[in-house]
Amino acid sequence: MSADMIGIIVEVNVEPSRMDEFLKVAEADAVGSRAEPGCLRFEVLRSTDSDTRFYFYEVYESAAAVAEHKAQPHFQLWTNFKESGGCKSVSSKAGFPGSWAFPK
Repeated sequence: MSADMIGIIVEVNVEPSRMDEFLKVAEADAVGSRAEPGCLRFEVLRSTDSDTRFYFYEVYESAAAVAEHKAQPHFQLWTNFKESGGCKSVSSKAGFPGSWAFPK
């Protein structure tokens, strides 16, 4: 484990009328992200108390890997969806307190 690793948690609230579109965009982003060499984890969870709330859990090797992620076409699909009003999201970045915190 590298001290440069970055975890990202994104909470997404999807406009109900755009759920089908969101699921396609989220799938493309997840599959594309997992293929990136600097992406160590990309998981999508659906809230148990709201059908329109999702959480993305992402881990990247470094800030450079995050920057590379943001330059990918699948990330642009996600950006376009958000900018068109398909959802509102809040993201938080974090580091790991030790090697025990991110088992491989």
